[in-house]
Amino acid sequence: MVRLLPAPAHCINFVTCRAINAGFRPIAGRGKIACMAERGTIWLASGFAAGLLLMGIPFWRLPYNHQGFTYPGLILGMIALGVVTAGLAAASPARLRSIFWTMLAAFPAAVAIRVAVEVAQDPTDHNLWPFEIIYALVISSLAVVPGLAVGALVRKVAT
Repeated sequence: MVRLLPAPAHCINFVTCRAINAGFRPIAGRGKIACMAERGTIWLASGFAAGLLLMGIPFWRLPYNHQGFTYPGLILGMIALGVVTAGLAAASPARLRSIFWTMLAAFPAAVAIRVAVEVAQDPTDHNLWPFEIIYALVISSLAVVPGLAVGALVRKVAT
């Protein structure tokens, strides 16, 4: 039988830490680090969801045969993705490497969702979907890299 221990007293959000720790045994002496990592995970999940929606909603509204990524909604989404990345890098307890890969994956995930939905409707669409994912990674990196650099600089100056 696993005995569940309450979240450490130094956790900012006791309910969240308790909910995340519900199925795991705490490691002796690692309460503070474990709680910080869990809060970082919540920040990363929130940032990913924001990036997915900020880039996905304008992209999903475009017709399939739209050429290029010059649509104003996508440009605003890229700017917002960079701002969210900078905010995560500046304020989140998560590591910068985790923030980079999580935010970089947001737009390719939106592309993958669109591919899955449209292939379910018409299996002959998106026969070059791996290239769409790679192109989305490149486009996403144009927003994530500068945002991460600004956020890392703010984090460094603040400490």
